[in-house]
Amino acid sequence: MISRRRQNGGQEGFTLLEVIIALAVFGFVVTSLLAFLPWAIKGKTNIKDFNTACGMPDAIQVELERLGFNAVEKATDYDGSGLVLVARRDGLEVFYEEEDIVIPQSERYYLIRCKQFPPGNRLAHNPTNGYLALQIDVQWPYKRRAGEDDSAFVEIKENLREHFTYPAAITR
Repeated sequence: MISRRRQNGGQEGFTLLEVIIALAVFGFVVTSLLAFLPWAIKGKTNIKDFNTACGMPDAIQVELERLGFNAVEKATDYDGSGLVLVARRDGLEVFYEEEDIVIPQSERYYLIRCKQFPPGNRLAHNPTNGYLALQIDVQWPYKRRAGEDDSAFVEIKENLREHFTYPAAITR
């Protein structure tokens, strides 16, 4: 026990009240710090997902090239919803949304929208040149389970998703 010296030379310990106050302050500090733990864990998950999204441009480029220039040109018009691709949480492979067999609903995590640049933009599509510039918007999380049922999934609203946007191009 830590002790203090009296003025007349004797020693005296902390009082019970001082010990209780010290423990209360310590408990308050520890509880306050633990309140940040869920926030820190969520932040770590967001960083991991963002890093995965930043690493997806190569996989997206491969899928766009596989689909072919003409198909991508038709599907990515400026006014429509654009070409929709999906990816698993690992982000290693990207697939065309219409191919339901490739990635089951339960594993879809990233939604990738590919659109042409609007008219008037310096990157707007000109059919006479040999490339097609696109706006790529990677969004996550795309879907979540609707309950206990493994076959029921709900699409998360776009304004509640995280986004990573970048330009890309494919050639004829």
